[in-house]
Amino acid sequence: MFSWGPNGMTEEPRRTYLRRNNFRAALGRELDLPMTEAQGFEASLRDYPLRHEYDTFLANCADPVEGGLEELGYPMGVRLSPRDVMEGLVGAGLSQPNDYRIYQARPDQDAGFMARGRRARETVPAPWSWLFWP
Repeated sequence: MFSWGPNGMTEEPRRTYLRRNNFRAALGRELDLPMTEAQGFEASLRDYPLRHEYDTFLANCADPVEGGLEELGYPMGVRLSPRDVMEGLVGAGLSQPNDYRIYQARPDQDAGFMARGRRARETVPAPWSWLFWP
């Protein structure tokens, strides 16, 4: 898993990422990329922090995916949110519209201070979820 945010790029196993972010739900998609392109995309994600600094509007969490796929020749356009990236993946033929997995929030499991005291119905996919969640 790659996650770009104000503290830079985090790379970690999916299980670790989901456990650390269990206070919110997540949506996962597998990309239909040939192995050579998948390797190039992964390299682009790793190199992204060397070329960019996080910015909420100009280089947010959606930009590493958008930029990496455009480097491979996939027309992504400007994608401002995770929802926009999802639509771009489908539009570029890299994922089918209904081919995704939802990882439910698990606030009852310890994810640090953010999860403590929250009940499942009080958690949301992310702070911007009401605008961009499917």
